[in-house]
Amino acid sequence: MSAPGPSPACSAGILAGGASTRFGGQDKGWIELRGRPLIEWTLEAVRPQAQQILVSANRNLERYRALGVTVVSDPGTDAERFDGPLAGLARLLGAADQEWLLCVPCDAVQLPADLARQFATAASVSQADIAVLADAQGLHPTFCYVRTALAADAQRCFDDGERAPRRWFERHRVARVEGPTPINLNTPEALRALELRL
Repeated sequence: MSAPGPSPACSAGILAGGASTRFGGQDKGWIELRGRPLIEWTLEAVRPQAQQILVSANRNLERYRALGVTVVSDPGTDAERFDGPLAGLARLLGAADQEWLLCVPCDAVQLPADLARQFATAASVSQADIAVLADAQGLHPTFCYVRTALAADAQRCFDDGERAPRRWFERHRVARVEGPTPINLNTPEALRALELRL
């Protein structure tokens, strides 16, 4: 069976601007899994699902651009560069050229091939402006699907001092997409464990 096509009017945005303190401050997108950078694994999963690919990053910008993506850089001084996922999400929404944005973190390997379509269906059925991945543990807010018309509102929320997408979501109608806990490589131990399973 062929992989599902892209959902209608969907950009994809990858969050790659975190401080990555548990990896010694390395740019997590370029940490390798089985000899390939994490960003390449994530791109492989999202490219078939979207018409536009964006990466929110604050370092190694030319290296990301060499992957054939549009880079949305985090402005400001070094102290302001790691402003949290809402900052990256707001900038991705502002740069998207489609009606919806599929957002995932750069270490989100092994994404479902139809994730964008699952989100689009849930948003349509619920008449929601945001769909977000959820499981028994709760929401996974960096795995989301957001109407890009909300870009200015996301930026206002950030400017008002909020840093967590979850709190911004509370302002809007949200559809939960139930699924397995996503593989999110937050520690070197998690990375090594996944390498053993692949």
